Amino acid sequence: MKRYSRMILISIAATAWMASVAVAASVSGKPQIPLQVKIAPASPSVKQKTIKPGDAVELKVTAVSPAKGAEMHIEIELLDGAGLVSGDLSWKGILAKREKKQITLSVRAPQSGLGKVRARVFAVRDGQQSAVREATYLLGTDPAAAGTLNMKPAGKDSKGRAVNEYR
Repeated sequence: MKRYSRMILISIAATAWMASVAVAASVSGKPQIPLQVKIAPASPSVKQKTIKPGDAVELKVTAVSPAKGAEMHIEIELLDGAGLVSGDLSWKGILAKREKKQITLSVRAPQSGLGKVRARVFAVRDGQQSAVREATYLLGTDPAAAGTLNMKPAGKDSKGRAVNEYR
């Protein structure tokens, strides 16, 4: 009887292990590059600490597609007194794998406080958002407003690690 119950337990354990391996293989698939977004000054001579209240700054928002034929949406928000001088605040289209889409815009820093430019990039698959990434650029370095950039948990990545977004 003991030998029979031991064989059943071994059989159950082996079946559970094989099922977990099969699930892990089906979920992982091919590795893909992650959806990427970045905000940076158009001119390398412009630094965040050199932006003064009321200055107009030309920024580039760059998004990189994670997959071939990915539908992408880029949405840009101006927060805390930042103002649009010129350029577009959104874009939608289809990109090839690893193709970059760049939006150039000119933004005016607020007269007081710390303005922010936030870019969100969405990858869309089958009409549903399949990935979202966000970047924030601060216009200047106002010490009094430095605490206004809050880090909030955004969930977990595919490996179970915590992911934080700056809002």
